[in-house]
Amino acid sequence: MKTGCSVTVVYEDEGRRLEAMQLCDRLVERFWAGGELEVNWWSFEELGAPQTAEEALKKASQADVVVFAVCSEAGLPLEVSHWIERWVAQRGSREGMLVGLLAPGASGEVAERHLHLRKIAHRGGMDYLTGLPEYVAHHIPDSVESCHERAHRVTNVLDEILHHPPRPPHLVS
Repeated sequence: MKTGCSVTVVYEDEGRRLEAMQLCDRLVERFWAGGELEVNWWSFEELGAPQTAEEALKKASQADVVVFAVCSEAGLPLEVSHWIERWVAQRGSREGMLVGLLAPGASGEVAERHLHLRKIAHRGGMDYLTGLPEYVAHHIPDSVESCHERAHRVTNVLDEILHHPPRPPHLVS
């Protein structure tokens, strides 16, 4: 059974939006082909409007992957910074990934922007990526039943450990 994945993309301008679209296309090709991938798009301008900012906050708080596609020259607008603070607080301790897609610029500015986004990711309990990884582990279901089932499943490795305990080391006297 294919699980769904929710992605929220926050973008600064049309160029960054196009880069994020390419990333989402690669996500579908590599990991969720034939599965469900819900992608929500929010511009910096939309995050400045109260009604759309609230809707974006709800979607991003539940997202498995949040992509920030931003330019490196300037700092984040004040309304976007405030939205990020509310989003991190509302997100809770859900696992997820934050992907920072930054436009080319001076290396110091790019490094500073990556550092800022990485700190946001860590505050939100998320992994921080600067691009699409080669492998993404499937997320662990958070229902009690699925955890119970996984805890009682005997894999080949566990079976080997249980039925063939290691021999004690030989004592040299």
